[in-house]
Amino acid sequence: MAKKILIVGAGFTGLSAAWYLNQAGYSVVVIEKTDQVGGLAGGWREKNWQWYLDKHYHHVFSSDKILKKFLKELGLIKQLFFKKPTTAFWVNNQAEGLFNSLTPRSLLTLGQLKLTHRWQKLETKTASQWLKKRLGKHNFNTYWQPLFSGKFGRYQDQISLAWFWARIKARTFSLGYYSGGFQQLAEAIVKQLKIRGVKFYFDQEVKQITPGFKIRTQKQSFKAEKLLLTTPLPTVLKLVPSLPRTWQKIKFLHCLTLVLQTNKPILKDIYWLNVSDSRFPFISLVEQTNFIPAEKYGGQHLLYVGKYLTENQPLWSMTKTEIIKLYLPYIKKIKPEFRRGWIKKAWLFKNKYAQPVVTPGYSQLKPTIKTPIKNLYLANQAHIYPWDRGLNYAIGLGKQAADITK
Repeated sequence: MAKKILIVGAGFTGLSAAWYLNQAGYSVVVIEKTDQVGGLAGGWREKNWQWYLDKHYHHVFSSDKILKKFLKELGLIKQLFFKKPTTAFWVNNQAEGLFNSLTPRSLLTLGQLKLTHRWQKLETKTASQWLKKRLGKHNFNTYWQPLFSGKFGRYQDQISLAWFWARIKARTFSLGYYSGGFQQLAEAIVKQLKIRGVKFYFDQEVKQITPGFKIRTQKQSFKAEKLLLTTPLPTVLKLVPSLPRTWQKIKFLHCLTLVLQTNKPILKDIYWLNVSDSRFPFISLVEQTNFIPAEKYGGQHLLYVGKYLTENQPLWSMTKTEIIKLYLPYIKKIKPEFRRGWIKKAWLFKNKYAQPVVTPGYSQLKPTIKTPIKNLYLANQAHIYPWDRGLNYAIGLGKQAADITK
């Protein structure tokens, strides 16, 4: 009889692990807290939309080999396509193209960093110190410091250079998307898994894990020989308090994404605008419909307004209406003719523990996939270091966890 493994979490890490464990002959059961698959890459679709829209902005890179291999295995690669949308910085009260924003010295420095292969020698340094020294204080304070401040807040001077290296290393100008949205992809994967006998249970929040891997949710109980938790590390540590205390030292940021549906575009031809101005209450504007045609979304324009923060920051507890009121004057600085009446609909999405704070020497703190508890395994955002969050590494982590679990 096949060994039974229970996977908690139906994001792309959980789906990837389910695929590879099923291939290895395991009887796989996946339970998910929410009513849908996809995790942080999940989305929704309005009645007049042809495609799903991700709740939090997503794209992939042409260098994402793990993702491509996975999609080929599932026969889903044909739905993946690539474009070269425009990325810019908002600096000195204007939008500047990436190359216009960087001096020759900066381009050379970042180019050399991208060509570096051994990230381990970088992780003892902080990104802010290194960039300030290599790019100069003026360049750093103008372009990069506001981005670090906007994303990491009080942790801005504690971020490992290895994390910044990974951001540079993996980036390509060609960006990819999945036809129908990444929610469409997640559902296509689930369909394949169900055909192969994998069972899914939704709206099942794990409340308790007892010895022998008896898992209790608010609806029912499960039992398995092996358990793989893909839920955020702080959640795992509450459920299994006997895990190493050193893992509690890892700090996390939450993500807050406001999505605006407007009858006119906000950013002219720009897909991604990095906001390099510390006075702004958000760090990025991402106009989805400058990447994917508006016709896929009922002819309306869709803008993401992104922010990372801690739970004790006032913005986290604000309502959608309060956040729109706060953001509007700043969006008008970027688009002076913008008016409240342009907004036809708005959605607000909040997710806890979306971004680990990766400090120098993080590899010594990074949790192991195989825990000290026999047959208990973990795979979540805390494991992806030095790489940054993204579908490619979520899928790769799922495979890695499956290989270790076998």
